[in-house]
Amino acid sequence: MRSSASQPVSVEIPHSEPIKIPETVPIGSRIARVQATDRDIGDNSKIVYRIVSENSKSIGGMPSRHLTARQYLLTRNKSKHFTIDRSSGEVSVAKPLKPDTEYALNISATDRGGLRSYTGIRVLVQDVNNYAPRFQRPWYTFEILEGNYLRGEIGKVQAEDEDAGINGVIMYSLRKKELTDLNHPFRIDRKTGMIHVEGQVDREKKSRYLFKTVATDQGSPPMETEVDVEVNILDVSIFSRFTLH
Repeated sequence: MRSSASQPVSVEIPHSEPIKIPETVPIGSRIARVQATDRDIGDNSKIVYRIVSENSKSIGGMPSRHLTARQYLLTRNKSKHFTIDRSSGEVSVAKPLKPDTEYALNISATDRGGLRSYTGIRVLVQDVNNYAPRFQRPWYTFEILEGNYLRGEIGKVQAEDEDAGINGVIMYSLRKKELTDLNHPFRIDRKTGMIHVEGQVDREKKSRYLFKTVATDQGSPPMETEVDVEVNILDVSIFSRFTLH
């Protein structure tokens, strides 16, 4: 029987950048293929592929999961995010992937004679903007004293977004049609959601303001949610009379 004298020569996918896939890629989808050649002939040239380790890290953060070669081989499928066809070298998704996460796979190619080579691929899972911002309350009610304000804080609206990265970054605004009212004295900080009052507020002229605040994420395309805000104007003279007694 002819012995295997030639080590398989692995060939990576034709680029060094990570393979980019969306977090919504279906389980079972083929994302890459690695190939190896062997100068042996006959049975000794037949190559078997295997993923020997899988590491992952959150983008811009510390490693979130690390499996050594032995741990990977002994770990049940629930911890393995990718599989490889032992004959063709095709790499497929085995379970749901975390968004904004980079996976590193170490892959071996072994011939029938037991000689082995290694190669690696990186898979970058990109977040998909599939969640709209959600306000912490169904509506917001604030109260302020009538008066002349340079820039006074009324209160803050806050929203959350389950998306990761830029898709989860929220900017706040007032609904544009509200700003057409020249007597509208309210502004909002785009980043914090803090609502401010500027200028004269007179209860005798208007005792209550109703308007909508919008939370918009930075995805492409962006998603937004609005909430009703009510600001009640308190009579400063009545308030003073109650506080003096």
